[in-house]
Amino acid sequence: MLTDTKNLYQFGPFELDPAERLLVFNRRAVPVTPKAFDMLVFLVERSGHLCQKDELMKALWPDSFVEEGNLSVTVSSLRKVLGDDRGQQRYIETVSKRGYRFAAAVNHVIQEDQAEAPLEARPKKQAIAARMELLTEKQALLNSNFPGPLVWRLATLAAIVVIAIVFMARIVRVKGGITPQPVGNPKVQSLAVLPFQTVGEKTGDEYVGIAMADALITKLGNSGKIVIRPTSAIQKYAGAPRDVKASGVEQGVDAVLDGRIQREGDRVRVTVQLTRVRDGVQLWAGGRNLAAEYFTGLHGAKPWRDLSFDLQGPVATAAASQFEADWVAAGGRPAAPAGVSPGVDTSAPQRGGGRAQFLPSGPDQAEDTVHALLIDACFHVRERLLIVTPYFVPDTGLETAMRLAARRGVKIDLCIPAVSNHRLADFARNRALRALGTAGVSIHLLPYMNHGKAVVFDESLAISGSVNLDSRSLLLNYECAVVFYGAREIDWLANWIQDLIPEAQPFDGRPPGLWRDIGEGLLLTVAYQL
Repeated sequence: MLTDTKNLYQFGPFELDPAERLLVFNRRAVPVTPKAFDMLVFLVERSGHLCQKDELMKALWPDSFVEEGNLSVTVSSLRKVLGDDRGQQRYIETVSKRGYRFAAAVNHVIQEDQAEAPLEARPKKQAIAARMELLTEKQALLNSNFPGPLVWRLATLAAIVVIAIVFMARIVRVKGGITPQPVGNPKVQSLAVLPFQTVGEKTGDEYVGIAMADALITKLGNSGKIVIRPTSAIQKYAGAPRDVKASGVEQGVDAVLDGRIQREGDRVRVTVQLTRVRDGVQLWAGGRNLAAEYFTGLHGAKPWRDLSFDLQGPVATAAASQFEADWVAAGGRPAAPAGVSPGVDTSAPQRGGGRAQFLPSGPDQAEDTVHALLIDACFHVRERLLIVTPYFVPDTGLETAMRLAARRGVKIDLCIPAVSNHRLADFARNRALRALGTAGVSIHLLPYMNHGKAVVFDESLAISGSVNLDSRSLLLNYECAVVFYGAREIDWLANWIQDLIPEAQPFDGRPPGLWRDIGEGLLLTVAYQL
């Protein structure tokens, strides 16, 4: 045992322990993202003094070039943790155009403690017990209740988590340190995908189940990272009663992937569960709604197009944590604890990919995070700005920022459906489109409904998620997005948007008649209620 000196900072009901990277509220640990924690330590250690924006950015991102919008996002995240808001600013005070100041009274406590040996230096049993204690604490963080009904973002996050934490991430590994099994359990190395079962009335979908299983078997088998049973071995389970655990034993695999397909009119819901064979424990489950408009189109229109991507590592973990917090706040039961591999830096970029950031937005956020980031990026963009969104009804701030960027010579391509599934939004967007077209923005009307949302700024930043470029989505709705900083991801999104342009038609920016102009103005007045 060694004598160690520890600096603790107490303010209000909080206690901050920088050495242990721990923030405690009324004796309960509070979840804080790494950058938000770093910012809190920086501000608290300089409480009462103004911290300039440049000073903060150099401290938080010493070896990286990032936009100032990242600072606003981090402050917003930290204010949410502290229960602060822009009106009262009990803890973090904004000094306009200069920086931030920690305004609360801080009690600095220097504590001499007996430092314990690191986990690696302890006897094996003690190390395991200590890690289990840490995992229990981390689960308590996920179960913390956050204020406000967040039901609307749950639907969005459910879709993103199901897409982002893909089967390969859960079955093989999730890069960045999160593993699907509890501590001490071996990871899944072999898998059987059973034919998906159809639920409800029989509508000829029975063959879809085996086709879906076959598609998953092919994709997972091509990865070379897991032993997968062939389709010929699992065909006998199609349409027959099954015991998932017994099927896994018969196939000689570590885990079984089983699913159900439920059809209601033109919509299909697919749910999937991953079960460990040796004890029947469910390792993971999720679902997604699939609509007919994505496959066959509706009323003679072309099928919809959309954009989705797979995430692994810290960003997927952040999305899952946000969903967990919202789920518990809305009255749901917390998920089972997941194991965390010790010694892994979850703030590091995932292998094979660039840095990325999970970005929630909505009325529960202290600041309009996505909106602020978009406007800030518009003022910093130098060469190109690529946008795809199904609905485009920007507020004055975002529209002005885009027009000024175009006036500076930035090449802006905006891709939107010629006709979306919300006709009022199509009507209300025209005033902004005419102003942007006059400023030099290239507006491309797509001949189909495109539900994808993405924005690319130069070669340095891209945003994609559930956020539409309309005032309701940016300022009122519960939304979430991923901010990409890696060159590979930015190039992929840029190419995806650029590939849409050849099929598009240019926007006709002729001035409207009097009655149409009055109608657009009235509609924009009530745009929030649309």
